[in-house]
Amino acid sequence: MYQENTEDFEYYLKTLKEKWKKSILTTEELSEEINLSINTIRKRVKENRNIPRYKKTSEGKGGRFLFPIREVARYLANDLHEIN
Repeated sequence: MYQENTEDFEYYLKTLKEKWKKSILTTEELSEEINLSINTIRKRVKENRNIPRYKKTSEGKGGRFLFPIREVARYLANDLHEIN
């Protein structure tokens, strides 16, 4: 696990809440926020690597991935992202 930078986490959490005015982001919104393509996000979800924690709306191929704002803020505050 990584050491969370509390100051950065609080900054990102506040910024995300102000921008999106909700507590969960869709894959498309996450794509905009972390500057990755939707396909890259889907690939990382499938590989379970270097992606914020998420919730899946249903089992199977029809399910959508939802990313809680707190997890996105935690991801952005983490200085040690895996590079691959």
